[in-house]
Amino acid sequence: ELRNLGFRAKHAVAFPRDVDVPDGPWFCEDFHSHDFHVSVKISGPLDVAGCVVDFRVARAALEELLKRLDGRAIVSRANLPEFEGSDASSVDGVVRVERENASAEIIAEELLKAWLEKLDLDPQKKYSVSLTLEEEPGCFATVEMDAEEVADWQIGETPSAFLWV
Repeated sequence: ELRNLGFRAKHAVAFPRDVDVPDGPWFCEDFHSHDFHVSVKISGPLDVAGCVVDFRVARAALEELLKRLDGRAIVSRANLPEFEGSDASSVDGVVRVERENASAEIIAEELLKAWLEKLDLDPQKKYSVSLTLEEEPGCFATVEMDAEEVADWQIGETPSAFLWV
């Protein structure tokens, strides 16, 4: 388990104006910043050294991703038009997430997938993973992938939707 990692980024969450009509118009909240805090867990069989993964490698991979998110705006398909017309567009960079929203839950899921893309997990072993993203004190989004989902991910069925612009 890796804890006490983080990044600062802007995002905005979009919501359907009418929950009964999800294909109708959406409302997008204003872009705002958070100091996101991240922790990850990975479990699986021990290797010859008695480790599941090398913590140094796992931490370096996660820190690289968090550095790429730090100081950026995370923009989804739903809030791209609002972003382009806001003062949030003056940030140093943008990270697009090719999903309908940039909620903490979706950011957590895409960050977990991007982290797995960086790790060189043994495809013959079964791993389960989770990532918890704290958006603000006391508000957490946790995403978990069991061994079957990780195996599916490893064969390319669910690549990360982050577009590093």
